[in-house]
Amino acid sequence: SEMCKETDFSEHYNEQINIDDYAKQNFVSTSWLIRNFRLYTGITPKQFIMKKRIYNAEMLLQNQHYSINEIARIVGYDNPLYFSRIFQKTKGISPSEYEKMHKPKSRDVLFSAFCNFCLFIFSFWHEIRSFSFYNGIVNRKEMNFHEKQIPQLY
Repeated sequence: SEMCKETDFSEHYNEQINIDDYAKQNFVSTSWLIRNFRLYTGITPKQFIMKKRIYNAEMLLQNQHYSINEIARIVGYDNPLYFSRIFQKTKGISPSEYEKMHKPKSRDVLFSAFCNFCLFIFSFWHEIRSFSFYNGIVNRKEMNFHEKQIPQLY
């Protein structure tokens, strides 16, 4: 059998993977699997799965469309408390603290809205100015054209 692939664990990271069963399915011993996986990736299969889960949890926490309980289940933890403990141990902060750190601050949102408003006003002003300037040129040309055609009577 071909040596276990990192992609097997990467694609199924959120499922319950039993390393012993995986080794048997691939006709290798558990110790051989762990040793060779570590040689190939630098970490054990269990560490690899945990890193993948935590990385994906970070992405989901930044997205802010899911609750921490939902994120725990999405990345493969049935117990949200266990997920929070693993996250805290790995990242040094809790999932909720991580989420707060990556939440846009209200002043940033207000500043962004203010900048968008300023851009809108500038664009609007620029359009009006361009239009007036264009009309001014057309009117002057028309006026010059008429002046040449009107005979001077004095």
